[in-house]
Amino acid sequence: MEVLELAKAFAGPVATIIAAIAAVSVTYHFGKQQVQIAEAQAVTADGQKRIAAARLNFDLYEKRYAVFEVARRSLLEAVQHDHVDPKQVIEFNIETADAVFLFNQDIVDYLAGLREKILRLKTLKTQEKAADEYGEEERRQRLVDLAADQHQALNDELAVIVQKFKPYLKLGNI
Repeated sequence: MEVLELAKAFAGPVATIIAAIAAVSVTYHFGKQQVQIAEAQAVTADGQKRIAAARLNFDLYEKRYAVFEVARRSLLEAVQHDHVDPKQVIEFNIETADAVFLFNQDIVDYLAGLREKILRLKTLKTQEKAADEYGEEERRQRLVDLAADQHQALNDELAVIVQKFKPYLKLGNI
C-alpha cells in the first residue's frame, strides 16, 4: 500500500509536469509554424512589391513613350510636308505638357527647343507666303533660304530625338 500512497502523493505533481511538457511541446510546434507562415508572408509581400514596382515602371515607360511619339510625329510632319499645321502645334503642346513630371530638365528643355524650331518654320513659311502675295521677291527669296535652313535643322533633329529620349526609354533603365 505504501507504493499506492506514494503514487497518490506524487500523482498531482507528475501530472502537472506532464501537462507542462505537453504545453511546451504544443507551444513550440505552433511557434515554429508561425515562423514558417511569417516567412511565407514575407516572400509574398516581396513579390507583390516587385510586381508593383514593375507596373509603375511600365506605366512610366508608356507615358514617356507617348511624349516621345508626339514629338517625333510633329517633327516628321514638319520635315515631310515642309508645313506646320496649327492643330499639330496645339497637339504637341498638350501632349508634351506632362514632360516636366516624367523627364529630367534636359528633355523638357529639348522639347521647348524643338517646339521653337517647328514654330520658326511655320513663321518663316507664313512670312514667305505674305512676301509672295505682296510681290516682295527679294524678301521672299531671303525667307525661302531661311525656311530651307530651318527645314534642314528640323531634318537634323530626326537623328537627335532618338538619342535624347533613348536613356529614358530603355526598359532596363526605368
